[in-house]
Amino acid sequence: MSKVLAAVAFAGAMLSGCVGPNPYRSVDLKHDLDQAALARYESEWKALQAAGRTEPMLRLEHSNWWPLGLIAYHRECSVTRMDTPKGPVYHVVSGHGFGPLSVLYTISTDATYTAAGERVNWMRMQTALTGCLAMSHETDAKLSDGRQEWSSSWMLIHHVFNIHAMDCHTYFSLFTMPNAIGFDP
Repeated sequence: MSKVLAAVAFAGAMLSGCVGPNPYRSVDLKHDLDQAALARYESEWKALQAAGRTEPMLRLEHSNWWPLGLIAYHRECSVTRMDTPKGPVYHVVSGHGFGPLSVLYTISTDATYTAAGERVNWMRMQTALTGCLAMSHETDAKLSDGRQEWSSSWMLIHHVFNIHAMDCHTYFSLFTMPNAIGFDP
């Protein structure tokens, strides 16, 4: 009987993963935060403050399915509130991995928001076969003068072939970047 209970407990841990006091709730990381998400974050922050947590950087929401990630699927997502001289900012991370130890494919997206919910920057990284087959990075950030800067890079077979695009500029190279074999059209 104890072996059955141990197996059930192990299976439950594998399927449920680990979550913080407030499990992560998805938001659209490509756009500004809506008022409901901002209100939820402030409510969670106030509850942590009432519980005696006063660090300048507090994790508000968190989910981590690492036990299941050992076998098939890993999900790790979080929302962190940080105090800055210009007021609080929220850093949101959403990551997913497929295959044992996330070897087959991973995608991780980060975004940072102002206290008003305005998205300041965004980044996404994707890998296939832990980046040995393919990898991509994309970023979008608001510059201090208000302009948006966009950048993306794609690597095939662990940097054997590399394409990097930023604003209206594209660069191609072999093996790593920059190198003598690269060219700039």
